[in-house]
Amino acid sequence: MLTETSPNTNAPSMPVRVVAGLLSAAFLGLGVAEIIVPGTFVGTYGAALTAPEGLPFISGIGARNIALSLIGLVAAFKGLRSALTLLFLGLTIVSALEFATVATAAGPMAAIRFAIFAVLLALMTAWTALSRGSKS
Repeated sequence: MLTETSPNTNAPSMPVRVVAGLLSAAFLGLGVAEIIVPGTFVGTYGAALTAPEGLPFISGIGARNIALSLIGLVAAFKGLRSALTLLFLGLTIVSALEFATVATAAGPMAAIRFAIFAVLLALMTAWTALSRGSKS
């Protein structure tokens, strides 16, 4: 059992925690931007969401991004390897589904960034899952 003074030996390594924190902070900024200026992201998902009905969709994605980034920031700060692994696995799945959705709507070249995100997030998932912090 962990106490306030015992080190979390199940925590990921410090480099994983730093990268996870930076990714979460970037994702937080993206989410805030999607809420504040959703019109900037109208072409991101393969279809022009310029109709007034489309902008709340982008803001909803922004809210999702903020929530997930806050989970990531807390998990990185606290050294919760399992939570970070599950978060990155979920984000990998989201990116893969976004690739499929955008590729269907606008073609694979328009969606290539989501495929790249999915691959990078899959690598981050594996790195996080296999990483162990120091036992000292």
